[in-house]
Amino acid sequence: MIYRVLLAMCGLLIWLPAAAEPLKLGVGLLTASGDAREGVIETVRRFEALYPGAKVEVIAKYDEEFKLSTLSWLEKGGDNAPDIYFGSAGERLYRLVRKDLVADISAIWNKEKLDEQFKPGIKASVSHNGQVYAIPFAYYQWGLYYNALTLVQYNLEPPQTWSELLKVCGVLKQHNVYCFGIGTKDFWPAAGWFDYIDLRLNGLAFHQALTRGCVPYWDRRVVKAMRLWAELINAGYFSPGAAEHDWRDVFPEIYRGKTVFTLTGNFAETALVNIPERVKEAIRFLPFPRIADNMPNYEDAPTDIFFLSKAAANKPYANELIAFLARPDIQELLTSGLFMIPVNIKAQAQDTYFVKEGLKVLHESDGFAQFFDRDTPKSMADDAIRIFSQFIEHGDVERAVNALEKARIDAYQGVHAAVDC
Repeated sequence: MIYRVLLAMCGLLIWLPAAAEPLKLGVGLLTASGDAREGVIETVRRFEALYPGAKVEVIAKYDEEFKLSTLSWLEKGGDNAPDIYFGSAGERLYRLVRKDLVADISAIWNKEKLDEQFKPGIKASVSHNGQVYAIPFAYYQWGLYYNALTLVQYNLEPPQTWSELLKVCGVLKQHNVYCFGIGTKDFWPAAGWFDYIDLRLNGLAFHQALTRGCVPYWDRRVVKAMRLWAELINAGYFSPGAAEHDWRDVFPEIYRGKTVFTLTGNFAETALVNIPERVKEAIRFLPFPRIADNMPNYEDAPTDIFFLSKAAANKPYANELIAFLARPDIQELLTSGLFMIPVNIKAQAQDTYFVKEGLKVLHESDGFAQFFDRDTPKSMADDAIRIFSQFIEHGDVERAVNALEKARIDAYQGVHAAVDC
C-alpha cells in the first residue's frame, strides 16, 4: 500500500506523493525547526510501520497555495485532492461542515474512547449538531506576558481581577511606565483584547453567538465590554505608536521595564529564544484577569486539527490514520519544538515554563474560543481587526461599535440561517 501525505511547514507545503490508492494527509506546522521536522518524520515512520508497503516521497509547495487550494480540493476532488486535511477548530471547521464537505468521525471517536483523552470543551470545538468532525492535535494559550521584576520594583503583585489590574496600571502610570504594549501593524493582535474582555464579561455562549453574526454590536453587552476596554485606552495605559509596530516589537520595551504587560499567544515564546537567560527568567505568564464574578473560565486557545474529506477515496485507511493522529505519543511528536501543547490529555507537553503554564490554564478551562479571526468569516475578521486596532488609537466606543455593526451587516447579510443563529 502506498500513501500520499501533505505537510505544511512554515510557509511550505510538503507533499508526500505516491502511486495507486493514495492516502493524503494535510499537516500544518507553525515552524520548520529541526525538532518539528524530526517529529513529522518520526510520525510518518511510525505510521508506515503499521503499513510496511508504504513509500513516502517529499515535494514542497507554499503554505498559501495549500490554503487557497483546500476548498477547491474539497469541492472538486480529483487525483491530487487529499483525503485528510490540516485545519482549524471552531467556525472554520463548521463552515466546511455546513457545506457537507467533511466526514462525520463520531464512530471513530467513540471506538477509540476519545472522551477519555480530550476535554469536553475541546470536543465541543470540533463538534457540530452533536457529531464529531475532526481530531484536535495542538493548541496554545493566550494571556498576559509580563516583566515580573518591574512589578517587584514597584511593590506590585500580578493582578488576578479587573479591579486589581486597574490599580496596578494606575501605580505604573505614576512612575511613567506603560501598563500594556501592543503592536497592531498587522491588526490581528488587537482582537485578543476584545475576545478576552467579552469572554470574561459575557461568557463563551454569547461570544460565539456574536462571532457567528447573530448579535448586533450595539447590544448593551458588547457596548459594556468596549467601555471597559476604553477605560484602559483613555487612561493612557497603552504605549503609543501601536500601529507602527508588530507584536514582536513590544518585547524589548518589556525587557527594559518601560512597559510591563502584553496580551498575546504562546508563539511569543519564539521571541524569547535568543535573549539572555536572566532577561528571559523575568518574563512570566498570567491568565487574563477575571471580570464578572462566577463567570466560568473561558480561554482563547487556537486549535489545530485533522479532518477527513467526505469524498475521501481511501476511507478505511483514512479512518485508521485519523485514529492514529489522536494517539498521545503522536501528538507529542507533532507538537515537539513548536511551543504548542498536545491536546490529548494523556500526552506529555514540552518542559518549558510557558508551555507548562499554558497546560495548566487550558486543562482548567471550561471552554474555548478559537480567536476572533478564526471564529468569524474572513470578510468580518478583516474589517473588525482594523476597527479594533483603530480603537486602541482613539478609544471612542460609539465610533467603534457603529463600524463593527456595519461590518457585521455587510459580512452576514442573507446568511444567518447558514451560521446557526
